[in-house]
Amino acid sequence: MKHNVNTVLLINKLRLGNAEILFLTSQNEEFPMVLVKSMSCETLVISSDYQYGPKEILDNGDCGLMYPVGDIEKLKQYIETLLQNHAMRNLFIEKAYEKAKQYDVEKITKQYWEKVLE
Repeated sequence: MKHNVNTVLLINKLRLGNAEILFLTSQNEEFPMVLVKSMSCETLVISSDYQYGPKEILDNGDCGLMYPVGDIEKLKQYIETLLQNHAMRNLFIEKAYEKAKQYDVEKITKQYWEKVLE
């Protein structure tokens, strides 16, 4: 790869906001909140596509790219594509930022109480 890619180890808005791309390489997680945090910071996301979480959060790939767990060649291909295609990057970032608003704490709390009080 011709570009240097910084990965994020600490999930903190200041650091995350400075990252260009976040890679989620997990094989499994219950709810990968790091995806939502990245999306809300307008950080591009590439995630492994394990059974629960990424598909729902990334709208089946509309808000970021997903690669099969362990497929390093596909991950490399996605990184190269996104570093070269600024229009694609910007579209993912824009869609992801809007999607992240669905996970706002106040919004979710309100939805929860509406369901409980039905």
